[in-house]
Amino acid sequence: GIAGGYGGLYSLVHPPEAAVMCLLAGLLFAIREADQLYDMQAESESEKLRCGFSGRLVDAASSVAQDRERILGEIRAHRQEAAVEHALHVLITAGMSTEEI
Repeated sequence: GIAGGYGGLYSLVHPPEAAVMCLLAGLLFAIREADQLYDMQAESESEKLRCGFSGRLVDAASSVAQDRERILGEIRAHRQEAAVEHALHVLITAGMSTEEI
């Protein structure tokens, strides 16, 4: 039977508990892999966003020049340059933006 013939792991853990442990180990492995893939994706997006952008508002580009000037004018009028640059740095570093934004 089980108690007398298996030894090793089965002498410490019964088969149902061993199955649960194996299932949990597999789940943990899958979660770690998914997390690593997420980190790699975020880093890739962050690199794309940083390409050509120094992190300074003066280097920001826009597909419509008038939009750029209006947005920068609003930021300057409220003296929020440093706060906006900091927010951009946080978002880009975290990969929480897209090229379209």
